[in-house]
Amino acid sequence: MPSFNKAVKIADGIENSVKELFSECGFNLSKVPHSERSFYDLYCDEFSIEVKYDMMASFTGNVAFEYYNTKQKKASGINITKATFWLHVVRENKALQFHIINTDVLKGLLAELSNDNMARKVAGGDDNSEMLLVKKEYILKDFTNLELLTEMDRHQWIMKNL
Repeated sequence: MPSFNKAVKIADGIENSVKELFSECGFNLSKVPHSERSFYDLYCDEFSIEVKYDMMASFTGNVAFEYYNTKQKKASGINITKATFWLHVVRENKALQFHIINTDVLKGLLAELSNDNMARKVAGGDDNSEMLLVKKEYILKDFTNLELLTEMDRHQWIMKNL
């Protein structure tokens, strides 16, 4: 796992890529300062986005969703986000893939997968969190890959899924 400072630099680079993807289809996203991030990472007048880079997904075949901070003993991640959209970034064949879903839809899917025993509860790699792990093929099929959409289709998808 990268150091905290390196992780912040990686996250900033990915968020800049997300901002660019959205500016291409007419949305001017702003970043929430790192010190104020509890509920989402990027926002504009119409919506907000929680951005998660899952660096282990390509190695493990699982997608991780943090839901509890064990050190602070409080809900975190998917359980507290107020973001309109959840954008999960995974690396496939050396390229970043940007998968997006309405956050409320994602919460419902995770509840279903948990009830069907298709999501596993595990401790985070830094022992600072509890996460749900879901096989990529079970969950990402319900996301939309932004890379596969034209600029106009991205804009329409966002407006339709607000």
